[in-house]
Amino acid sequence: MIYHKPVLPKETIDLLITKKDGFYIDATGGGGGHAREILKNIMPDGKLLIIDRDQDAISYLEKEL
Repeated sequence: MIYHKPVLPKETIDLLITKKDGFYIDATGGGGGHAREILKNIMPDGKLLIIDRDQDAISYLEKEL
């Protein structure tokens, strides 16, 4: 299932990721599009907390990420 296609993923990552070993928060987890890109750019030393209010999205993210 795809919730949505992330908008401006490259620009988001370029502006967001300042430290590869930093701690980041995605407060609109949704379908995980931005979270996947963040993880690609901070692994293996960075940390990401993903938050969403929608239980379907949370279940999806738990399985996919």
